[in-house]
Amino acid sequence: MTTTFSSSRLGESCVQQQRAAHYTARFESVNGYFHRLARFIGTLIADDLLSLTAIHKIGHFFNHLEVIMSSIRDQIRRNFVALVSLTVALAGFGYNTWRNELSEENRNHRTVAIELLLELGSFQRLVFQRHYDKDETISPRVGWAHVLMIRDLSTLLPSTEQQGERLRSTWQSHWSSLGENQDSADQVLAETNTLRQQVLAVIASLE
Repeated sequence: MTTTFSSSRLGESCVQQQRAAHYTARFESVNGYFHRLARFIGTLIADDLLSLTAIHKIGHFFNHLEVIMSSIRDQIRRNFVALVSLTVALAGFGYNTWRNELSEENRNHRTVAIELLLELGSFQRLVFQRHYDKDETISPRVGWAHVLMIRDLSTLLPSTEQQGERLRSTWQSHWSSLGENQDSADQVLAETNTLRQQVLAVIASLE
């Protein structure tokens, strides 16, 4: 009886080993991370840690999974052209959106730059009239209005904010001596010309 029991146990163990080898091979046919899962389950089977019922259930599961993956691959093959068309459409839509945003930003910068050039021209004309023409009717308040507008507009453009603030500071230090001190006029006009060159550089860089 002991011999019969041992033979039965040995036979069952052989069956389990054969099934383990079979399902391990099936498991390893599944792509991706299922390979690692297949090896782990195969180890459990080989170590006699899973029952025959569990082995059958796992086998059915992977059979079903393989059918699903095969169906997915077939769907991809059949709809490859549609998938490529969808990818191209999405890429085109993304590019157009980015391009429209860039174009809008460039238009805004160009508008601000032109307005800033007009303000700089008006301010420079005021300095000429005040210093060289000795026009006493030119009020410093008018100059301040131009300078503050120039400073505010310069904050809306890349790389011009600092120069706009320098022009405001220079005007604050020298406006009262215009018409009397050539150095004051030279410094104000120099800062004005520097800012104008920066604005022209911004316009040239716009696409």
